[in-house]
Amino acid sequence: KLKEYHFKTEEIEATLSEFEAKGITELSVYDDSFADNKQKILQFLKDIKENNNREWFHDNKAYYEEYKKEYSKLIQEFLDEMIPLDDSLRHLEVKNCSFRIARDIRFSKDKTPYKTHAGIWLSGGTKNTNLPGYYIHIEEGKSFIGGGVWWPDNADLKKIRKEIAFFTEDL
Repeated sequence: KLKEYHFKTEEIEATLSEFEAKGITELSVYDDSFADNKQKILQFLKDIKENNNREWFHDNKAYYEEYKKEYSKLIQEFLDEMIPLDDSLRHLEVKNCSFRIARDIRFSKDKTPYKTHAGIWLSGGTKNTNLPGYYIHIEEGKSFIGGGVWWPDNADLKKIRKEIAFFTEDL
């Protein structure tokens, strides 16, 4: 992301336009924290995939806590970008958009305890409502972005199907 920064020292205070007035025509600052953040998240997910057991997880609790911080920063980045585009997201906080790393293995043949991907759900609804939203799936080589409604109730499902059927020519 390129950002316009306000440059300060004890004696000099200048904005980018003031630099231009002094004949400096190019000045860019690249914030690469997003790339670093993404790499840390992907590395943790790769490591948990290779070591998906409780013993490794508990031995690496500090590593997991660092991952959680980076994951939270990434969610905040998405919120900062999406809220100006979709006002229904304005009430969201990071905790409303994140998923737990532990898998529900009660009815699964796969008993590995932890997810090997990260997910982000941005929706204008509250925890007990089911409104459309945006889903970001982060997994090395398998990341994607999607949108829609997860598990709509019967009345909403009928409305969605009716709208799709009505606009089949547009699809």
